[in-house]
Amino acid sequence: MDLTGRRPELVIGKRLPDVLGDKDFQTIRPYVEKVLQGSRVEFDREVHYQGVGTRFLHVIYTPETDDSGAVTGWLASMLDITERKRAEEEQKRAAEAEQILIRELQHRTNNLLAVIQGIAQKTLSGSGPLDQARKIFEGRLLALAGTYRRLTKSNWSGVSLSEIVQLTLEPFAARTEIDGPDLLLSAKNAQNFSLALHELATNALKHGALSSGGGNVSIAWTIASNGGGPILKFRWRERGGPAVRGPGQRGFGTLLLESTFKGVTFDYAREGLTCEIRVPLGSSEFAASPQLSP
Repeated sequence: MDLTGRRPELVIGKRLPDVLGDKDFQTIRPYVEKVLQGSRVEFDREVHYQGVGTRFLHVIYTPETDDSGAVTGWLASMLDITERKRAEEEQKRAAEAEQILIRELQHRTNNLLAVIQGIAQKTLSGSGPLDQARKIFEGRLLALAGTYRRLTKSNWSGVSLSEIVQLTLEPFAARTEIDGPDLLLSAKNAQNFSLALHELATNALKHGALSSGGGNVSIAWTIASNGGGPILKFRWRERGGPAVRGPGQRGFGTLLLESTFKGVTFDYAREGLTCEIRVPLGSSEFAASPQLSP
């Protein structure tokens, strides 16, 4: 009687409802009625034993008959399969988690391939030399790869905007000013800002403030509320470089920013380019920076 937690004298000679309780007896009653009709019965059931806890049993009822074939009783055998059941449940949960992981991986892979395809099409569709296009393409892929490494390291919980800005402009740290609250960007926003900052920095190095020794770049961001949720207000401002002559030909960088962010504006003032970006933030991103500015 170790399994039931009861002494033999409390079980032997007792009616099943008295031993099991009426509720548990009702669950096995159909099997009892079937074995009393002369059929062998086999089933699994979950049982809660006082002082023992919940167990899973594999039960077999075998009818006993007299010489005339009438059922006089039955023989019950019970095998404790609790550990097997728990192992099966654990295996099932693991399989479900694996399927979720596979679907998530497929989704992320498809998104990444779509982004790379878009970058390749825009980069290679220009009229410049192929070697130049290859270098530009490699630079954009490296910016994207850096973001994905940081996302993987954070288990895709997000990437700090400050980290993205600092790493992108690390070669020009002495000529940049960075000011903004801590903010954890979602995977999508982290990817978009990595590519956008790469394009802005590349353009500044070729044509803007970073192309001359006296130029500098200031990057600042705040979080505001417009009544519909938190908004990230991001500003890239160049000063001290060559005089800006206007937007000229719209390159990939401009198209990328305008197609990626709904709220983006460019100011081609002669003293330097200013780019402002407004991005709605998700609740998980905003949670990292609760302070709001007007």
